Amino acid sequence: MRWVTTWLLLALLFAFVPQAAFVQSDDEDAASEDTAESCRTPWTDGLSRPDRFTLVLECIIVTGTVLDVRPNQDRELQIRLLLDEDPGILNARNVEDQRGGLLVAIEPWQLGTPCTVRGCDEMEREAAPFCPTACFPRVGDRLQVTSAIVTDNEPGRGWSEAHSPSWIEVLSPPRDTDAAPTVPGQLQPDSEQTTGPATDSTSPAPVAPLTPLPTATASPPRPTAPPTPPIR
Repeated sequence: MRWVTTWLLLALLFAFVPQAAFVQSDDEDAASEDTAESCRTPWTDGLSRPDRFTLVLECIIVTGTVLDVRPNQDRELQIRLLLDEDPGILNARNVEDQRGGLLVAIEPWQLGTPCTVRGCDEMEREAAPFCPTACFPRVGDRLQVTSAIVTDNEPGRGWSEAHSPSWIEVLSPPRDTDAAPTVPGQLQPDSEQTTGPATDSTSPAPVAPLTPLPTATASPPRPTAPPTPPIR
C-alpha cells in the first residue's frame, strides 16, 4: 500500500505544478501589459527636478524610430525618437533642436547609476524594470514609449520631451551584425569574382611575343702582309 500512496502523491504533484507555473506566467504577462499602458502618478514622480517642467500631457503611448542616443552632463541618457505620427505634442523647438523628434530622457536612477545633480540625492529608488534591456537602443531601432509629456523650461530649451518615462519597449527585432560593412569608395567584386575589383567581361586578345633582333657579331681580323725583307 505504501508504494500506491507514493505514486498517488507524485501524480498529484505533476498535475498541479505545471498549472501553477502557467498561472504565474500569465500573471507576469498581464502585469507587464498593465505597466506598458499606464504612467506613474503623479506626473512629477520620478523627476529629479520637476520644477523645471510644464505638463503637456499626463500619459501617452508613442512609437517611433531612434535617431540617435547620447548621454548628457547630468548622466541622463537622451534618445531622439522620430515619431510614426505626432499626436500634437511636438513644438517648433523639437523641429529646430531635436531633429523633428521627441526627446526621451532616461534619468540616472532609472539606469541604476548615481549622479550629483541637484535632486538626485532624493531619488533613492530601484532602477526601472525596462533597464537595461530597452534603455540602450541603437540608431534605427523602433521603440514604444509610455510617458507623461512635459516641456523643458530651462533657458535655451523649450522642447517637449518624455522625461523619466514609465515604460520603454524595443519593437524591432535584433538586427544582423554579421554582414561586413561596405567601405565608401571601395570597389566591389562583380558577380563572378570573389576578390578584387570588378572587371570588364570582354578579355583582350593575347599579344604575340616579339621576335628578338639578331645581335651583331665581331668581324674576324684581316690578314696582314708579311714584312718586307731589308735591302742588302
